[in-house]
Amino acid sequence: RLKDDGYLYLQQVLPRDLVAAARKAVLAALESSGMVLKGENGKLNPEANCATDQGAVPASLARSPEMLALVESHELKQLMQEILGSESVQTLDHKWLRAVGHGENSGFHTDSVYLNKGSREGLTCW
Repeated sequence: RLKDDGYLYLQQVLPRDLVAAARKAVLAALESSGMVLKGENGKLNPEANCATDQGAVPASLARSPEMLALVESHELKQLMQEILGSESVQTLDHKWLRAVGHGENSGFHTDSVYLNKGSREGLTCW
């Protein structure tokens, strides 16, 4: 499917405990900033002033210990090594984290233009 359609949809690849810890940390930070409604299980606050960058959240949140443990996990690295057929797999220093509401999107864009710098060797995960 990756070769034919340009994407893979995978479920239950990442460890549940890492996903749960990252989700808890992200939601707590977004609740305290007012971007997410408190006690609403991640529902975005429609009155929050977040329209400047279509769902962008503070860059520091994407680099929180819980998020890094998830996006730099052994399981994700192993999956990418398998897909790419290479032992040389690494994550980028900069991590993007977006929060958009149900039925919304972060606008049309092509990740490879920003991330791969012309190479066809890179993959993004979201």
